[in-house]
Amino acid sequence: MNNYFFLADDYRCFVRRLDEIEKMIREISEKDGDPSRPMNDPYYDNFIYSERSRNQFKWCRRLIELIHIRDNARIVSPADRNNVILPGKKVTYRMEGTKAARSLLVGSYFNFCLETAVPCSHPIIGEFVGKNKGETFTAAIHDERLHLSIVDVETPYPMN
Repeated sequence: MNNYFFLADDYRCFVRRLDEIEKMIREISEKDGDPSRPMNDPYYDNFIYSERSRNQFKWCRRLIELIHIRDNARIVSPADRNNVILPGKKVTYRMEGTKAARSLLVGSYFNFCLETAVPCSHPIIGEFVGKNKGETFTAAIHDERLHLSIVDVETPYPMN
């Protein structure tokens, strides 16, 4: 199961971006261009039309992927659950065998508002999301098994 978690502001920005992509696809399809080939010229090449078709196909395929994410997205508020790791939370963790703790800010699946946050689509953050303060777990990241323990979970500042 994919966790498409978004903060409310990031989700609104994401939906606006989807609208922009849809508009761009419409504009590509409305541009002038003759898709026909002269019947008597087997070497005729309509580069402009071909390039536009490739671009439209590429953006349509990407739009389908993004619509799937939008349809399965969950809007969360970091204030909802205190010790659970969600977007908008600052998590402090420790890897087994090290004394130093590391901290990072968890962002939405796609970050638009929190520029310093690591998106929850990142492999290591995806392992953290939904876990609780004090929990110890093993994460498989890039064919490596990391033993991690969550030291602290906090909401660094109020969010919508």
